Amino acid sequence: ADLNLTVKKPVFIPRPETEFLVSYACTLVRAADPAPFWILDLGCGSGNLVLGLLHALGRARAVAVDLDLRALRLACYNAKKFGLENRLHLCQSDFFLGLGRRHKYPLIVSNPPYIPTAEINGLQLEVREWESKIALDGGPDGLDAYRRLLREGRDYLAPGGDFILEIGYNQAESLAQLARDNGWELAGIKTDLNNWPRIVHLKPSPHG
Repeated sequence: ADLNLTVKKPVFIPRPETEFLVSYACTLVRAADPAPFWILDLGCGSGNLVLGLLHALGRARAVAVDLDLRALRLACYNAKKFGLENRLHLCQSDFFLGLGRRHKYPLIVSNPPYIPTAEINGLQLEVREWESKIALDGGPDGLDAYRRLLREGRDYLAPGGDFILEIGYNQAESLAQLARDNGWELAGIKTDLNNWPRIVHLKPSPHG
């Protein structure tokens, strides 16, 4: 069932594409049928990704991080709204920076900022006025956040784990090359309703 999340300015408004990420991740986890496991959500915003996963996967628990305290408060509110707060740990962190390295996660997900800086002023007015620039701005080419995620992610992924990312509609080729350069291999791509590559599934390369 869909979750009717509460969203407040300036937190990123969930997009339909994110539902593809949740459904794709669920098929992987259900196919593997693991014991109780942990999910890590990087840049959780209102909690749409992580709460969708916890709602669908009753055995899962999760850590969700965001740099913006306003986003974390909203994610906490939404978790309580749907009775998921006991399975979710929220942490203020700049991606991996505030996490210790004692725990490795079978599933890491992220919908990071991926709009190139120069394109932000061309976005719809309601998007520019509502959403925080930190949730949108992906740097000059839109890939700055992915560079960090791919460079550091292997240290936090459990053996055999899955790293799933939402990307901009025209970023699949660049992201795939960036992933290979950082020791990842492409395990799958899911397209959105407009047939644009939107969800990228990565595994650590055995040669990485």
